[in-house]
Amino acid sequence: MFTHRLTDQFSARLSAADAKVLGSTDSLTPALVQALPDRVQDTVVLAYQQALTPVFRYLAPLFALGLVLAFLLPEKKLAGGDGHDHDSAAGDIEVETDEAPELTRK
Repeated sequence: MFTHRLTDQFSARLSAADAKVLGSTDSLTPALVQALPDRVQDTVVLAYQQALTPVFRYLAPLFALGLVLAFLLPEKKLAGGDGHDHDSAAGDIEVETDEAPELTRK
C-alpha cells in the first residue's frame, strides 16, 4: 500500500525533468535527498508524508483493538520452572546452618 501510494505521489508531483534529477526512487537515502535541489527535495518529503499518513491511520485502530483484546484475556498463574507445586508444606523447607562459608585465597 505504501509503495503504491508513494509511486503515485511521485508521478503526480514530479515533472519529467525533476524525475531525471531524482533518478531511481528504489534506493533513496537521507543523504541523497539532502543533496537534491530544494524544489525536488520538498516534493520528495511531501510525497513520503502523503504516502505514510494513511498507513498510520489504518494501523492506529488495529493497535487499539489489540490493546483492548489484551485486557480481555483471562489472567492465568504462571507455572513453576521445575514442575513441582510450591504451595505444599514440603516445598517450603529451609535449611539453616551456623557455619560460615569457607573462604579460600588463591
